Amino acid sequence: MEEWIGAKWDRFVTQRAAQEHAAAAVHLHEMQRPLTLLLHAGGGRARLAQAAPVRVGGERGLWQRLAGAGTRAP
Repeated sequence: MEEWIGAKWDRFVTQRAAQEHAAAAVHLHEMQRPLTLLLHAGGGRARLAQAAPVRVGGERGLWQRLAGAGTRAP
């Protein structure tokens, strides 16, 4: 019973803490060409690479703190 309640609680809190906006997602392969041109026009390096998730600052909401989420950018 305790495991079941814990699993339900974890799912409940994690869903409330999620701040993903799937409709607004943009993938690198869709934007690589325009970004490459912009980077070259600005005098940047010739290659683009995907970044790894990094720690982010700022205040997290109650649900994010409860779920342990919102500490890294995806």
